[in-house]
Amino acid sequence: CRNRRQLSIINKSIAKTNTRYTAERSLVGSMALLIIVAMTHFHIVAEDDSEWRQIMNELKEEDRVLYNMVQYFHGNKPLCVRPHDLMFSADDETDFICEDVQPDM
Repeated sequence: CRNRRQLSIINKSIAKTNTRYTAERSLVGSMALLIIVAMTHFHIVAEDDSEWRQIMNELKEEDRVLYNMVQYFHGNKPLCVRPHDLMFSADDETDFICEDVQPDM
């Protein structure tokens, strides 16, 4: 095997690292995460819950944007938030399931 001067592992590694950094912080990546959160935290219900509707109506419009977008996506069908114990969350190191309201950290 000959040593080729034009081949550089360092240059290829740096380029790949820079590409990965850009992809992880891209607008598309952020939008994909937002869609996953939106689609997994809300679910369609058969009937509109009057208590839930009152809570949603008391929120400011900018605080209801995600809910409104998910509801629009589902054809304006009534939605509700999934119970805390049914929400699955994961990070790079730990998988966990919420068991009721979690304390502020």
